[in-house]
Amino acid sequence: GLDMDEIAWLTMAMAETGDMLDIDRKPIMDVHSIGGVPGNKTNVLVVPIVAATGLTIPKTSSRAITSAAGTADVVEVLAPVTHSLDEIKRIVEKIGACLVWGGALNLAPADDLTIKAERALSIDPRGLMLASIMSKKYAMGSQYVLIDIPTGEGVKVETIEEARSLAKDFIELGKRLGQYVETAITYGGQPIGHTVGPALEAKEALETIMTGKGPGSLVEKATGLAGILLEMGGVAPAGMGKKMAKEILESGKAYEKLKEIIAEQGGDPNIKPDDIPIGDKTYTFVAQTSGYVTKIDNKAIATIARAAGAPEDKGAGILLHVKVGEKVKEGDPLFTIHAESEVRLDQAIIHARRMEPIRIEGMVLQRIGNI
Repeated sequence: GLDMDEIAWLTMAMAETGDMLDIDRKPIMDVHSIGGVPGNKTNVLVVPIVAATGLTIPKTSSRAITSAAGTADVVEVLAPVTHSLDEIKRIVEKIGACLVWGGALNLAPADDLTIKAERALSIDPRGLMLASIMSKKYAMGSQYVLIDIPTGEGVKVETIEEARSLAKDFIELGKRLGQYVETAITYGGQPIGHTVGPALEAKEALETIMTGKGPGSLVEKATGLAGILLEMGGVAPAGMGKKMAKEILESGKAYEKLKEIIAEQGGDPNIKPDDIPIGDKTYTFVAQTSGYVTKIDNKAIATIARAAGAPEDKGAGILLHVKVGEKVKEGDPLFTIHAESEVRLDQAIIHARRMEPIRIEGMVLQRIGNI
């Protein structure tokens, strides 16, 4: 593998193969999730919360690689995400934030070539992953970077030990690049919120930011990450970031900022959750037995949502009716598959029947008799 010096050189070399963004509004904050958790629409909330305090956060995101929706796929339901570097500079200088697709920019183009090779081989070696993520942040001129490392069964990082070791690497690499990096190890054992797929996630994120209320996992994670950024940027005292982030979300200030972002990127700032079209071909799976939800399989959920047509078909995906720990009765709905075509719906149903996306167990897991 590569040692830290080599990774740092590689990162800078990758960044310098393309354009670099120079924004006058300092300090420049950034957040990046290494991914792996379905339904991770968190940054649609984090970015407006942080920007509402006056901090600058020019967020570039990727489209889905192996998931059912990348942040760029979700935001695209609300506003165009393909913009030139000049447009981004204009938007960010004016309102302090953007939510755009990084792939449309000439940022660290060498990285896009390595991603193509990795995608073909289904590999993501650590040294290249670090260089890939940090070269984009370096090219964006980010000064304070928060890396979200979801950890749990069925995501990229499965153990806390592995997450801690990766976190140390990100922090160390940041030092060599002159960036202040912090990391958050987050719970990745089940999807975030109740939706997976571009339009379903955009709808859920919009409902949450408009009302200040939403699924616990989404609100907790978004305010937790935004809170760390507020403390890093010096606008919240130590330990008070999350409380401040929650107040910004509940007061409607984050929603006002999201409307500005949507408008500047060429979308309709007055879009309502009900305006978002969702795939109308649906099928609901119900509980075969009564018991407790003991597991939701991230990989299975992503596979089923992709089979249904996500992320290409924006309206395709999964609506979860239950989360881990909840009690269900036989016949209760577990999840609904949404698709835009009957063919895709049938494919998704076949995948769902083959896999066990949601596990239900009674309190007595096994009886072992006296033979």
